[in-house]
Amino acid sequence: MYRKLLQVVAGIVFVSMTAMAAAAAKGHVLIITAVDNIKSNHYYDDYIAKEMGVAVDSLDYYFNGSVTRHLQSLHEGALEYTLLPEADLSVVKDDIEISGEAESSVASVDKMSLEEYHSLLEKNKTEFLLVINQHYLKKMESGTMNTVFHIVSYTLFDKDKKQLNTSSLYYSTIKLDKPGKMESQLRKTAAKMASKLEKVVS
Repeated sequence: MYRKLLQVVAGIVFVSMTAMAAAAAKGHVLIITAVDNIKSNHYYDDYIAKEMGVAVDSLDYYFNGSVTRHLQSLHEGALEYTLLPEADLSVVKDDIEISGEAESSVASVDKMSLEEYHSLLEKNKTEFLLVINQHYLKKMESGTMNTVFHIVSYTLFDKDKKQLNTSSLYYSTIKLDKPGKMESQLRKTAAKMASKLEKVVS
């Protein structure tokens, strides 16, 4: 009986230590969504909200939130994601600069000192910074066919502000989708993003 108890305890300790080692081996990514990052070559925010059937001030929740919520729900890969608290965003938002549009959108943290950058990552217990640069809705017309290309661009930085990757992901629809369908598409986009980022940091 005593031997069996020891075996059970040893098993629990081994599982716990294995889980702790796996968690320690993961990379930790801080997510920042750029301010006012829903852009388009055709649609205004009011029109986007009307077509989606939501309030205009909730667009950030659906566009950015669909991506960040899914990234934070992923626990099987090599990276764990933490969203910068909204209260802290106001402090750093002016230090995140976005240049270009759509596929050419890229983030810069040059305005932030290295000391400030390290402090930001350390405060949130992370080693990487992921900026969601833009959600760009690009309307394309060809004859009688209308297509909306949804372009989600992002930039990844390491612990010393070095840009590791900047890229974009795409999907297309024939119109602006309602929240449920759009969120489903953006969850797939987030999963693809996570897969690409893991290859960058591996």
